[in-house]
Amino acid sequence: GSEMCIRDRHSSYVHVFFKVDAHRLDFRCENSKPAVAVQQGKVGGIGLANIQRRLGLLYPEHYKLEQKEDENLYSVILSITL
Repeated sequence: GSEMCIRDRHSSYVHVFFKVDAHRLDFRCENSKPAVAVQQGKVGGIGLANIQRRLGLLYPEHYKLEQKEDENLYSVILSITL
């Protein structure tokens, strides 16, 4: 019944996509947001800041990192010119 629909609507997931060719790597990671909002002021996002620093050292001027967010989804999109 309706309980199953509610459970399905709030199930968590992570989707990872990548493509590599001779000159470029494209990576995208999408994950669902929790059904219950996370407390404001909670520390987070440190992992992405560390990744961006490392990318800047390893691939200066050769990468693009985007973060997107809507009410249901977080996305990170990375392109590296090889």
